[in-house]
Amino acid sequence: DIGKNLVKTILSNNGFTVHDLGKQVPVATIIEKAVAVDAHAVGLSALLVSTSKQMPFCVEELHRRNLAFPVVIGGAAINRRFGYKTHFAQDGTPYAGGVFYAKDAFEGLEIVEALVDPAKRDRLKHEVLQKALARARALTVDRATTMRDRRDERHLELLLAFTLAEDSNCVDVGAFA
Repeated sequence: DIGKNLVKTILSNNGFTVHDLGKQVPVATIIEKAVAVDAHAVGLSALLVSTSKQMPFCVEELHRRNLAFPVVIGGAAINRRFGYKTHFAQDGTPYAGGVFYAKDAFEGLEIVEALVDPAKRDRLKHEVLQKALARARALTVDRATTMRDRRDERHLELLLAFTLAEDSNCVDVGAFA
């Protein structure tokens, strides 16, 4: 709550109107308010990991409703990688509004200032999307490599087991499966 209040104060002191909906606000309430006030961005904060799990649901619901409010996320429970991951809907489509991680209130201010300037907004959205896509590709390659490595290790273990079994009757093949 302290971080959210600090962001609210900094944004308000820099000329932005902030609608503070409180803590543990349902996703539907957040989206309804964003639509009602035609928000320039939606800000989400998570102090706890349990709260951070709601952020992707909010982005997914915005995506499902074909809305494109930029979403600025921050808080102690998340990091930039989480922001990149949250950038994508469940079907793998990048969220049109973009998801922007702010490590602190001052980075949040920089992001919001960029989002209200059309030239800066487009550049920021493009940069963050490219980083999120690169992160997603890296994760895909890492997972494929890990799965291949695990498959190869099992193959080697089984190959070793069968080789040893031919040379000696004391190997328990089941231990390698």
